[in-house]
Amino acid sequence: MKRTALLTLIGAFMLAMLAGTAVAKSENSGPGNGNSGSGSGNSGSGKGQVVYNFKGVVTAVTPAGTVTDATTGATAASDSVTVDVQKGNKAARTFVAANGASQTFNLSSNTKIEVDENEDATLADVQVGDEVQVQVKASATAAAPLTARKLEVENDDD
Repeated sequence: MKRTALLTLIGAFMLAMLAGTAVAKSENSGPGNGNSGSGSGNSGSGKGQVVYNFKGVVTAVTPAGTVTDATTGATAASDSVTVDVQKGNKAARTFVAANGASQTFNLSSNTKIEVDENEDATLADVQVGDEVQVQVKASATAAAPLTARKLEVENDDD
């Protein structure tokens, strides 16, 4: 009799543990909690984030605070680089197909700039005509302009 009661008690405890785990998982899988794969813009990390790799030629380098529109007097809010995108991974090609080959990438204080293997490069080292690779990590549904996480100048040494 004691053995049956003990086995019943253990069985009930195991069932309660499984039910509690199932409830905890269902509470953490709803929209907006970071586990649903949904997201927007360039922020955050984890599911829903895509790595974009763009390759192309720099057509403009715009430091923050410079006048970008002579008519309105508008100034650039952040450093940016405009690239004529010629190649990319699948995510980048899809983005270019929807938004055009000329892409402006914002640069933040977290953007790593590398010029000819110099990892301490700055925006001043990037020139119009440079061949670059721009890496972005953002939502699969992100809108232009994207913020670069890495900008690498790939000039050939002659």
